[in-house]
Amino acid sequence: MMKRKKKICKECGDEKFLYSRGRCQLCASKTYKKPKKATDTKKQQRKERSDKMKAYFDHHIERCKFSEDSGAPIHDANRSNCCHLYPKRIYKSVEDNLENCVYLLIGEHNVFDAFMDRHDFKSLEVNFPNAWPIVVERMKKLLPYVTENKALKIKFEKYLEEREK
Repeated sequence: MMKRKKKICKECGDEKFLYSRGRCQLCASKTYKKPKKATDTKKQQRKERSDKMKAYFDHHIERCKFSEDSGAPIHDANRSNCCHLYPKRIYKSVEDNLENCVYLLIGEHNVFDAFMDRHDFKSLEVNFPNAWPIVVERMKKLLPYVTENKALKIKFEKYLEEREK
């Protein structure tokens, strides 16, 4: 069996068992940084975003009665039935825009997001024949409001150009 050897701590110079970055446990614990507390400004920003998203989802849940692709009724709609066209995690400029949504069943939503994350517009055309034309029109309406120049926006614009040819 291997025995641990004591070595010289880089901070205090004592011969001890090393813990982290060549330091003993005591010296390593002294340099631990506690997480910063959120400032009042950050708390206020989070609260405002939360309120905006609550209003957004309340609006859509009230109107969500059927899937815009399959036409299947949606009973007891919830946030999972409201599918963002431009993902809210990336496109903050349109995250709460009321046009940035399509109503889908939960299973459809998962498939739709998977294709959107891969920017696979051809598969979306095939797998969502009823919803895709609606989605394209809504995304085109939103393009002027999207300030983030990320992959989905760029590839969607290229898709539109190729589609018009």
